[in-house]
Amino acid sequence: MSTDWQKILLAAVFADHLLYDQLSPYYQNCFY
Repeated sequence: MSTDWQKILLAAVFADHLLYDQLSPYYQNCFY
């Protein structure tokens, strides 16, 4: 069994954090 799904999950979480860091000021400007 390979652990490719773990690598994909880590990459998805990492990318999600990067996107959130980039978009959070935009969301704050929209909602506040």
